[in-house]
Amino acid sequence: MSQQSIKNLISPANQGLQVILKEVEKLNRWNSWFKESLPKENQANLIEHCKIVRLTGTTLIVVSDNAHWSMRLSFLIPEVIKKLKQYPDFKNLQKIDCKIKPPRYQKKAPVKMANLISKENAKQILEIAEKMETSDLREALERLGSHLKDSSHGK
Repeated sequence: MSQQSIKNLISPANQGLQVILKEVEKLNRWNSWFKESLPKENQANLIEHCKIVRLTGTTLIVVSDNAHWSMRLSFLIPEVIKKLKQYPDFKNLQKIDCKIKPPRYQKKAPVKMANLISKENAKQILEIAEKMETSDLREALERLGSHLKDSSHGK
């Protein structure tokens, strides 16, 4: 692939990019209409988890990130179709097909490390450190004892 300047890529002469930009604008417009077609009580959650990806003939293809949201949408399909038909792009809409496409990267819950030492033992480590002469070992024990004491939460 040859390197092109950004100016060449975004110029009106670059038809490939213009086609992509028009498609993105169309999908954004469709998803805005889709949001407006959803009942207000379900709107925020469904629009976060369901997106229109294309219109094939008279079938609108919507992807959701899991089966839960796909099922929730399926109960609303007749009402959504009725509302979407008011827009010119969807006047012939007959069906909404909801597919499941999990996100590529899911946020993983942070791993919480269990405290392996009690608050009392942390206190004893600090007491031992206080009795030691200044040294690397004393500093390490002080760090260990203070860290464990702060994170033990009632143990």
